[in-house]
Amino acid sequence: MKFRSWNEELKRFVYFENGKYFIQEYEECKVKENLNNLFNWQNTEQYTGKKDNNGIEIYVGDNLMTNNPRGIEDLTYLVEWDNWSNSYIITSGNIEHQLMDIEDNCIIVGNKHQ
Repeated sequence: MKFRSWNEELKRFVYFENGKYFIQEYEECKVKENLNNLFNWQNTEQYTGKKDNNGIEIYVGDNLMTNNPRGIEDLTYLVEWDNWSNSYIITSGNIEHQLMDIEDNCIIVGNKHQ
């Protein structure tokens, strides 16, 4: 499982995967031993297992733009976890869809921290 946590001081994400903390800078990952102090487990966002059209991993808290042939509105959506359906959803105002319904027709356009 992969997680990330927004660090307000650094203005970037700190990631946790396979027992290691790291900061992803551009295309390379820099592993740091002391990053555990910068990771906030109270404010974590989990990797959904899906990637956008550019191959970027989609996490809870990401904003997605979709142009889906299944008739899903072409809007900006927030990725969230829904406890009721026990699945990842995308929301825009009162509109809600399952993340799996967008297939691979989306791009990440930001996240709730930016």
